[in-house]
Amino acid sequence: MNARQAHRWMAAGLADPALLARWRRDPESLREVGLSPGDLDLDALWRFAGLSEKVKHNGCRTHLQLTFRLLNKLGIEIDAFAEYAASAAERRRRGRISVDERTEALAGFLDGWLDPELDAHALVLDLLRHELAIARLRELAASAVDAAAPAPGPTPPSASSVPAINGELLLHEMSFDPRIVAERVRHDPTFSDLRRGAVRLGYWWDGAAREPRLLDLDELGACLLELVDGATSIGSMAARLSTHADRLVAPFADLAELGLVRFEEPRPCA
Repeated sequence: MNARQAHRWMAAGLADPALLARWRRDPESLREVGLSPGDLDLDALWRFAGLSEKVKHNGCRTHLQLTFRLLNKLGIEIDAFAEYAASAAERRRRGRISVDERTEALAGFLDGWLDPELDAHALVLDLLRHELAIARLRELAASAVDAAAPAPGPTPPSASSVPAINGELLLHEMSFDPRIVAERVRHDPTFSDLRRGAVRLGYWWDGAAREPRLLDLDELGACLLELVDGATSIGSMAARLSTHADRLVAPFADLAELGLVRFEEPRPCA
């Protein structure tokens, strides 16, 4: 193999991440292009492809700045982008190249590629969901023009009351507190002392504020809010949970006092 051949096929591998991935899986397939296994440093090419793909996604840092930094600090950044390169290239061929589209696609890839059973991966997943939730609600707030929060419904609620969310609410259950992870990423890149534990957070924009609010939720509060769809009554929720409606009325009254929910009149049966 001469230098010209080597450069030609190195460029081909970098231009076609799927081809490079095939060569790595089966080095004998290099013989199809006149090369022998070992003629190319496939691991080095793979890492370079990951670096190149990361640079192509710099625009995604607008919403995922801390997630990018955490991937780097944990030493899995290049592996992640190298694995993502083939599908990202295919999306570019289909013309899906806006920053929002790239961010959505990258987040979807990471959500499937990262293993939540591994602490390092769980840290990234939690921080990723945290940043995405805040970005989404900030975009809603920025697009609202002189919005006013919905007027609260009648209180106290009853079993027939139908809770509805005021504004927009995103619910996540995390393995680590993403606020602590974010602070560590900014100032102290050590994570070994962090311990797993259920962290239930609500990301809430009330329809009027300039910034979303972050709510710490207990297990009951998170469970009730997951059931709120603007159509299901408190009594029906209680039936799903195999409990009496009276047990849910007071918690929903507290959520209404916070301004998080309002109560709709039950819809008549058709």
